[in-house]
Amino acid sequence: MAGKPSTREIATAIRNRDDLPGTLSHEGVGATLRGAGGLPRWPNLESLVRVLADRTITRGDSDAAISHIHTLWLEADAEQALGAREPSSADAVHAIPSKSGHAVEANVTSRNSLDASMRAMAGLFSEINEKTGTIVALLRDGGVEMLASSLVADGDSPEADLLIEASTWPLGEVMEAVEDSFRTENPELLQLISSAWRPVDEIVQFVGQSRQDVNHRAIHLLVVFVALWRPVRDVVRLLYGLRVNGHDVESRVVLHAGACRSIAEVVDLVKALQRSGGNGGIREVCMALTRRPLQNVLEVVRELRNANSGAAADSILWHAAWGPVDGIPTLLAVLRDEGRDQEAEHVVKAAAWRSARDVFDLVETLRQAGRNGAADQVLDAVTRAPAEHVVELVLLLRWRGRDEEVARLLASARSEGGQERDVLADALDSVGLQTAAESLRW
Repeated sequence: MAGKPSTREIATAIRNRDDLPGTLSHEGVGATLRGAGGLPRWPNLESLVRVLADRTITRGDSDAAISHIHTLWLEADAEQALGAREPSSADAVHAIPSKSGHAVEANVTSRNSLDASMRAMAGLFSEINEKTGTIVALLRDGGVEMLASSLVADGDSPEADLLIEASTWPLGEVMEAVEDSFRTENPELLQLISSAWRPVDEIVQFVGQSRQDVNHRAIHLLVVFVALWRPVRDVVRLLYGLRVNGHDVESRVVLHAGACRSIAEVVDLVKALQRSGGNGGIREVCMALTRRPLQNVLEVVRELRNANSGAAADSILWHAAWGPVDGIPTLLAVLRDEGRDQEAEHVVKAAAWRSARDVFDLVETLRQAGRNGAADQVLDAVTRAPAEHVVELVLLLRWRGRDEEVARLLASARSEGGQERDVLADALDSVGLQTAAESLRW
């Protein structure tokens, strides 16, 4: 939709703008567009997307495009961060976005990889101390010493001794022991638990020294333990240290783990990130939050609004609108029933930017649930998306024999008026829908 500018044009446009976070040579632009050279750095990819979005014929909402691409980029990054296998050439082919802009899910487990990791760790927690079942509470209340005392009281003195002893080892030795235990599928998590209560600066320094040499799972478990158990202020300090030193992968792991904490703690984390200017971190916390139960998501949104953090609340709802289609009607129903109409409209607007197939499925699901008003609102919102997106949905609706919904969509587009209506009419003409195009020009 940007007219296929040359890679040199794009690189020059990026270089000439001072408001963009990254830069790319024309070779870098070409490699990124081809999907060569692995996952691009986000600042560079954001710069590329913004330049292209600003050149589209419809002058669409570049922030919406950024949010969409960022969600896909985070999924790919999380898979790499958690030690997933390298994609094969076949996977690379199937991961190319389709014409509608909706990524083909060659590896459907990628978006759930972090959740799976969290579930696995929860199981390991229970193995460490089955008797008390309060390991997290003990660590939060009194750290390693409190947990060790509980182990001794329960007759587990050897484990308590290991916990205390590991706190005196150099961190490098702890990680080597854990790495060795991973190879035998018996990770010494007590040693990692102990290490998670070391000074934050020491952990950041160790990550920088060893991230190329030590098993990534060990490092990621260490920072996850910090994110789950340490006070929020320590989590923010860890994030700051990791970001300043360029450890972006580890900082994202921390953010996703932080989103698993209690509602009040998540709100405190978002507010702390706002104070420190961590907007990127807020977006990632918001995305991770939408994987929690719906009630949790809405509680966080409510608390953020009460704390005058409306932008973060909107970001959570945006990501929720890009979750599984069958969950959106429930989200809208709850918001409407609670009288939160403005937030429901925000979800509708976000969902309207999804692929034509997703929008069709959402409208169908809403109609089956008897929520025809919400279905009509989604169709109305689609008309504010780029013309190509609207045309794809019109074609799909016509193919499915949904002429009434095509008429609804065109009527909504006609009422919008202005240049966007003319652009859409031209786009309909270009695919042979002359009658639909003429209906817009009346």
